[in-house]
Amino acid sequence: MSPVGLKLAHKMHQLAGMLEAGTVLVHVNAQHPGIKLPARYMGRPDVVLALHVAPAEDDRVWCDIGDPTGIVAELVFDEGPFRCGLPWDSLFAAWSEPLSQMTVWQSDVPAEAPIRPRLQLVRA
Repeated sequence: MSPVGLKLAHKMHQLAGMLEAGTVLVHVNAQHPGIKLPARYMGRPDVVLALHVAPAEDDRVWCDIGDPTGIVAELVFDEGPFRCGLPWDSLFAAWSEPLSQMTVWQSDVPAEAPIRPRLQLVRA
């Protein structure tokens, strides 16, 4: 398997394990080409989204992580429900509160991300 394929497999595996435990907060780079978010979030280096595998209390909220091109998620924003597209390379960190676990993919952390120093400390 290529290094890119291994990285993708690692992200998918890590995120799947975290989602089994409950809600996961993911950090995505909304400057990444191919990302699909509400307009007010586009262009930001660090957007934090709450993902759930199974429908939460609001049955409009869900995500699918099985696509090798990225995550597809229906999330609710102030404007209402929005179908998000998150290419795997746009995902650079994930936090699972139930597991008290944070995973950071350093090679994908944007230089402009305001949380970059904190993420580097968590990873060390």
